[in-house]
Amino acid sequence: MADIPQPPRQEPKKSIFGGKEEASPNIIADVAGQVNNLSRTVKTLEDRFSTLHKKSQVTEQNMLSNDKKIIGDIKVMTSEMMDMKADLADLKEKLIMLVKELKMSATKEDVGVIQKYLGYWEPLNFVTRNEFEKALQSKK
Repeated sequence: MADIPQPPRQEPKKSIFGGKEEASPNIIADVAGQVNNLSRTVKTLEDRFSTLHKKSQVTEQNMLSNDKKIIGDIKVMTSEMMDMKADLADLKEKLIMLVKELKMSATKEDVGVIQKYLGYWEPLNFVTRNEFEKALQSKK
């Protein structure tokens, strides 16, 4: 706060008969001026306080709304993360099943052995029942 400049004080005039001071109109004007200055200063301070109070209320409201928004965002992210965990667990389960099925499938060596035996048997040269019955009837 700035100091308010004050006019120099005058010595109070004393009366002839005693030590009583006389109030001069100059002193009353000085006091009234100081009271006016103080009144303006108090009014200014009240306005500043009111402005700061309003700003702090707006800031508090903004913080509360931001907190609500952040809490909502956290809930959404938590929900999405739980969904991802469930999807990941499902995917893991399916991969385990796939690995089990692949372990039960034939290997390259097994397929090679089957090809070898099919080559020996030549199933394309097998006779069907109908062909066999026709062949039997033709021999009779």
